[in-house]
Parts: sequence; structure tokens; C-alpha cells
Amino acid sequence: MSASATKKAVLYIFNTDLSYSTEDRLKEAVFSFLCASSSETTPHSLCDDTMLQICRTSLGKPYLPHLSGIYVSASHSGEYLLCAVSDTKIGVDIQRHERIKNETEDETNARLQKLSKRFFHPKEAEFITKQPWDRFFKVWTAKESYVKYTGEGITDNFMNFSILPGDCRILSEENDAKEFVRWSASDVCFHQIDFDQQYTVCVCTKELVNVHICRL
Repeated sequence: MSASATKKAVLYIFNTDLSYSTEDRLKEAVFSFLCASSSETTPHSLCDDTMLQICRTSLGKPYLPHLSGIYVSASHSGEYLLCAVSDTKIGVDIQRHERIKNETEDETNARLQKLSKRFFHPKEAEFITKQPWDRFFKVWTAKESYVKYTGEGITDNFMNFSILPGDCRILSEENDAKEFVRWSASDVCFHQIDFDQQYTVCVCTKELVNVHICRL
């Protein structure tokens, strides 16, 4: 991580609990973020239900209409709900690694390659060919985090941009043991986070940020 990173982001990890909505968890995450960053300009007294109101754009991107300069994103997969809060524009995605029942490894690889050719940029589809199971989720979460960052969601443009860095070795398997893998592509920064071997997580921001993990 570069010392030049001046913005910060906190990735709040919740276990799935259907008694709480995504909006409830986002409010909890924002409250925790503001408390940790509290100053005279952001006193705790501001953190009431009105100030913490979560709205969504027509395409589903969450935002805080009463708190300027604070950005949020959320993603759910398997047993986890992730809420990302930052002082810069952000998008987050998590995907659980799942195989179809009774599917062989070769069948899985063929299916993922077919999906990549259908939804990914040609360079991305070529990239996952050597290691479909591992690389598919790296590419997918990065692309999803990007369209959540932009707020456009998955559209026909999904295959027209590439999240691959100039040097693809950054995303190679040798980095699996690292908690964070960072790279730049498509005029944004991607932060791949490893906290559970059964999941791939990626955060997208405009610039390099310091990402912290918090379990709530």
C-alpha cells in the first residue's frame, strides 16, 4: 500500500441475518465509520435516523442524502453481507465459490469459460482460460465492484471494459497468500481482499485508499 493514500475505506463484515435489512446494516456501518472518524464537524449527535437515511438511485445504488462526503456500497453472498463506507466514491462485491451439484472439475471450468466469453471483455476471457476456477471470481468481483462504483449496474457495457492491470501477474495465484492485492485499471483502483478462502471480495475506488476490515 502506498504512503500517498490519503482516503480511507472500512469494509464492515456482517453474518447474514434475515431479521436485518441491508439498509439497517448500512446505517450501522455508517454510524461506526462516523464514530471512528468523529470530530467537531461530525459530532455523534448528527447520527440520528434522519442523518443516517439510506436512499437508492433508480438503478439501486445506495447513498446518504443527508451526509455529504460519505459514500456506501453493499454486497451479499452466502453467509456474508459486506457494507463498505468511505470518504471517497466506492463499490464492493463479494462472491462465494460454488460448484453445481455433481458437476466435474472439467465441466465447471468449461461453464466458467463459457460465461466469461459471454460477459467479460475478450482480454479477461483469455486471462481466465489457464485457471478458470480461481481467476473467474477475481475478474467477476472486480467488474461487479466497478459497476457498483459507477452506479450503472450490469448493462450491455459490462463486457466493453477490462479490469485487468497492465501486468497481469498482479492477479496471479502467487498473490493468494496476501490479505490485500491492489492494482489500477479503467481509470480506477481495485483492492482485492482475502478474509475467507471460500469467497472473493473486491473494492473499487477512484483512487488508492487505505482499506480496513471490521467485523460487526
